[in-house]
Amino acid sequence: MKPLKPGFTLIVVASVAAAWVALCAQAEAQTNDQIIQIGDFSLDLTTAQPLPTNDIQISATFFSLTNYYQAGGSPAPMPFDPFFPWAPVYILGTNSPGGIWYLINDCVPNPADAAVTNAPPINWPVTLSDLTLVQAQDVPIWGTFYMYQDQFLTDPPNPPPYPSIPDFAQGAAVYSLGIDGVFVVDDTGLVRPAPQIESMAIPQITYPANTLYLSITSVSNYVAALVLHGTQPGTNYDIEYKQNLADSAWGYVGTITGQSNQNWTPIVVPVGDISSLFFWAQVTPPPTGDLWLQVPPGGLAGGMLTVVINNTVMGQPYDVLTSDLTSPVSWNVQQSVPGAAGNSTTVQVPANGDAMFVKVRFAGDSQGTGIPDWWWLNFLGFIGDPYADPDGDGWSNLQEYLNGTDPTKFNTPPPPQSVTATLDTTGTNVIVTWASGGGPVTNYVI
Repeated sequence: MKPLKPGFTLIVVASVAAAWVALCAQAEAQTNDQIIQIGDFSLDLTTAQPLPTNDIQISATFFSLTNYYQAGGSPAPMPFDPFFPWAPVYILGTNSPGGIWYLINDCVPNPADAAVTNAPPINWPVTLSDLTLVQAQDVPIWGTFYMYQDQFLTDPPNPPPYPSIPDFAQGAAVYSLGIDGVFVVDDTGLVRPAPQIESMAIPQITYPANTLYLSITSVSNYVAALVLHGTQPGTNYDIEYKQNLADSAWGYVGTITGQSNQNWTPIVVPVGDISSLFFWAQVTPPPTGDLWLQVPPGGLAGGMLTVVINNTVMGQPYDVLTSDLTSPVSWNVQQSVPGAAGNSTTVQVPANGDAMFVKVRFAGDSQGTGIPDWWWLNFLGFIGDPYADPDGDGWSNLQEYLNGTDPTKFNTPPPPQSVTATLDTTGTNVIVTWASGGGPVTNYVI
């Protein structure tokens, strides 16, 4: 672990690790054995052998033992080993829908945290000439490391320890304090990097239409804090990643929903000890496969009709419409619902009249145009530019959608804008000014 601020990140990690260990110990005490059951797979922790690091796939399906206990045996999966490079990893099973399933035993405490939090008291100040130089090949990766210059920053001296040698001090001379696992690093003359910002206020920014971009606000404790800018409230966005831009495919991180009352949405992504990651965000694409409806047995009762929408996607919006098909035919939206978990969603609509027909449509805006997909497909047959004006009447596609008009049929152009009328200095003449409202208008009648 490479802390962003010496002495601060370590305290946070140590307290979290202690909470994890306490939770694991409490949960294990309530069970008769250590048989872990997730989905169709089970694992006996008393006999299972952890995998060598090189045998663990970078991207697969991982489950945390801590989350297993917290969720009562139903933990949420993660796309890669997120937080615990020291924790043993076991295979739960293979040939599952997610490929290989792994279990991370994060109930094992981080030895580096233990080394730091249990560091013995030191008689400060110390002098390097009084200490024993440690050969480079004998310096451990984890331990309790003090920077020599830190002892001069406080009075009395109380330098913060590190669990490993930080990047800026790699290659510096290391001395033993005569206590097992406790060292002093000679950082004399070394330049430390400026502290990284751990959090920041995200201002409201005006973005061009259909623009999304990601920013990283912090990387700490094996997670990356991202902000997706240009989001729309209620719209779903997929976050994806690559370790190398040369990779052919993006891996799936998760789906977020645009937050209300703002045009940016935060997300925290586990990154583990991976040295580099590239992130990508896009509007969640519409579901694949045609939607179709069915009425279950006994679906008509008490003046309500129960309808099952098949091929839905969890969280995506859908409209349920009804009509009696009498001329002129009109369809009315009875329910607007989000997709339920799984691939089907059940809704109830009022059963009015002697004859009723029901249809369903995807109500989402898959391309972030501000116009739902069904409108585009109904009028133009494709998803286009919301600011284009295909019929040349001065009303953009977005305005036609908001006005409830047909973008392929000429409508009366918009009225002139910012009309003003003022008397001239003689007091007898009126000067009228305006801005064109758009469209093929050559003159106005006053």
